[in-house]
Amino acid sequence: MRLGGSRRSGNIEDRRGMGMGRGAGIGVGTVYGACVGSALKWFPDRRGLAAGLVVGAYGSGAALTVVPIQRVIEQRGYRNAFITWGIVQGIVVMALAWFMTAPPHRWHPRRLEKVAGNQQRVQQTAVSFTPLQMVKTGAFCLMYLMSTLVTFGGLLVTSQLKPIAAAYGLDTTVVAFGVSALALALMLNLILSGLTRPFWGWVSDYIGRYRMMAIAFGLGALSIYGLLELVRNPAWFVILSGMTVFAWGATFVLFSAAVGDLFGSRFATTNNGILYTSKGVSAIFAGWGAAKLLEATGSWRPVLWVGVLGNLLAAILALFFLKPLVARVTTGPIA
Repeated sequence: MRLGGSRRSGNIEDRRGMGMGRGAGIGVGTVYGACVGSALKWFPDRRGLAAGLVVGAYGSGAALTVVPIQRVIEQRGYRNAFITWGIVQGIVVMALAWFMTAPPHRWHPRRLEKVAGNQQRVQQTAVSFTPLQMVKTGAFCLMYLMSTLVTFGGLLVTSQLKPIAAAYGLDTTVVAFGVSALALALMLNLILSGLTRPFWGWVSDYIGRYRMMAIAFGLGALSIYGLLELVRNPAWFVILSGMTVFAWGATFVLFSAAVGDLFGSRFATTNNGILYTSKGVSAIFAGWGAAKLLEATGSWRPVLWVGVLGNLLAAILALFFLKPLVARVTTGPIA
């Protein structure tokens, strides 16, 4: 009876935990989408940098709270940690949300007319597409496919980094100062995930979104291929996994900025949220799909090859298909 009661209690706890996780996911998605959408509307001349700073803060904020949340869990349990930090975050979000406003209709900053360099490189539409209009366009379908391909490659490395390291003994191989290759790679990835997104967005404001996509996705393909060939070397494992994260960070920024450029500001929040669902599609393949492929082949090499080809295909699509398509469908440079 005790075992049965314990099992029922455990099942109840699991269901409660899953319910909390779903609720937290909804809250995070709401805040993330609203903040990125607001940045796309307020800074049409610097959409890349604005989206990069917001998305970078999303990653950096998670890194800042890891230690205090872990301490609360160790001292008082995960339920108290959820409740305490949930209340803190709720108060902060509700207080700061009062200061967020949407720009006036057809608003644009005065400096927009003075940025001659951007006028030659960043194509923007003069009209705003509704979500229904957007999903019917070939450009959106192409962007959704590219985002899925690239996000798969990034998630493949970030979500499977621990089992990949364990397969080659890198979780116990000490690299420096008593730190294992896996632990060092995880720390480097946290740092890069916050820095890379503003960088890619800022550069894309000057050289163009789609050139930047081709560069970032090409770098991602090269990094995963290098990891595939040099994964047994602890130092290269740390460096190449970090390069993969660095390249992958461009995905969230460049596609968000491109949505604002191509489909307008008015519905940018909703439109960006629709495109962002590609991450969920990628997660299915990066988790379940990678596990099935690993089970069928008994090796990580085929899994990593899929990541290489996905990034490489996305880079080709960005440069040779999406870039000329956007040039045809937009009304010209910044209006």
